Amino acid sequence: GGMDEEDTSSHQLLEDLQKRTNTQCYLAAKAIRSANILLVCIGAGFSADSGLPVYKDITNIPAYVDRDLTYTELCQPHHVNDDPETFYGFWGTCFNDYRRTIPHDGYNIIHNWKEKQFNKDTPVGKLMRSKWIEKNPHSDPFVHEDSIPGPFFIYTSNVDNHSITAGFSEHEVYQVHGSLEQWQCSVPCCTHVWKPPPKHEFHVDPATMLAHPNPPSKDDQDDEGADDAIEDADHQTPEQNKKPKRSTGFEENHPKCIYCGSLARPAVMMFGDANYMVNEREALQHAYWNSFVKEIVRERGSSVVILEIGCGMNVPTVRYHSEMMLSSLGEDATLIRINPDFPLCDHEEVESQVISIMSRGLEALVLIDIYIQKMMSETKKALQRQNSISGDELEGLLIEKKIPSDQQSVCHLALNRIRELEEQLKQVSTKNALLQHQVVVLSAQLEDPAIYKPPPKRNTIIE
Repeated sequence: GGMDEEDTSSHQLLEDLQKRTNTQCYLAAKAIRSANILLVCIGAGFSADSGLPVYKDITNIPAYVDRDLTYTELCQPHHVNDDPETFYGFWGTCFNDYRRTIPHDGYNIIHNWKEKQFNKDTPVGKLMRSKWIEKNPHSDPFVHEDSIPGPFFIYTSNVDNHSITAGFSEHEVYQVHGSLEQWQCSVPCCTHVWKPPPKHEFHVDPATMLAHPNPPSKDDQDDEGADDAIEDADHQTPEQNKKPKRSTGFEENHPKCIYCGSLARPAVMMFGDANYMVNEREALQHAYWNSFVKEIVRERGSSVVILEIGCGMNVPTVRYHSEMMLSSLGEDATLIRINPDFPLCDHEEVESQVISIMSRGLEALVLIDIYIQKMMSETKKALQRQNSISGDELEGLLIEKKIPSDQQSVCHLALNRIRELEEQLKQVSTKNALLQHQVVVLSAQLEDPAIYKPPPKRNTIIE
């Protein structure tokens, strides 16, 4: 039937793709180097590179298997009242794991690209800023000078807060499903969200995965961060001016709402969740950024790269977002999709703008970064070549400086030598260009014989 044919053809595509990882990473590096705006979309697969379990593995432990509890069943908000020990056991373990785990090096690689190429001082960064200020008279509580993102943004469905732990600013990250570093009332009594104290840890019995309500012993307690909780509590639009009653809400193993004293819960999107408090500042910031990017692309034809890493089919929110964004930006956008299982494009109409890399996130980023570093050092060398003196310039100097005739012959000897060297250099670099071209062609043919045409005639190669 038709379905089987389609299956085998996509299977073939995937096999070819796996052999072409290097070529695909090189194409990705080229796209990133020529872009002015970078949107990074991150899913669970990227956290897996730090050693955190992905959805299917979180509940794969005896305590849950014995009770027939799946991930979907554990992530239900009603457990906070029906079965708080299981609820805080599950979320408390996630909370502890996220805090103990160090974000992997892939975050640093992206951070370096941002600092070098997608920072606020680039022309597009400055344009972004002026649009932002124009749109937001300073009465807007979310906007002060440092909180304006540049031509860079992270959109993630992960709730581990690792983008922020890894050093990105809160103003350039949208955690679309919330974060375990933000808590809210379970009732909810208000729309406020607050942060847990920096040193808080949940006490969970590893055998049963239950968190008992009794507070940890006094010497574990830590009042640091109490002001933190209160100060941050107002990052929502304050519809009630409630003042927090308790210092952090985390004095016990079952946290309480700092406003009304009911049980608190993570401000994380759970299944069948009617009470999840969206982080309005993040959502608004992201919406503004999106609309400015579209304007800038329309006005200036700036090129955008959407780099999507580790977004599978379990929670396809992020995959959907990156392809929607791609089709709304038109020709000048490229989607780089890095995924070991589902690297292909979901919608045919944008297929030509997608670079698929069948690999885990960290591995691919390391490779892409090697290519980017290489491209950067080549650019640097080219600039240095431009700055060195040529034979013509030297001859001009000789005439201009009116060098005494007794010294002129020495200078002319030097000049002739420079001319000879320049000629040799020309020949060498022509040869070099030819060889480099052959290397690229041959290595590409080794990876995928079908893809490359024979090299063009000699005289068309030299650039």
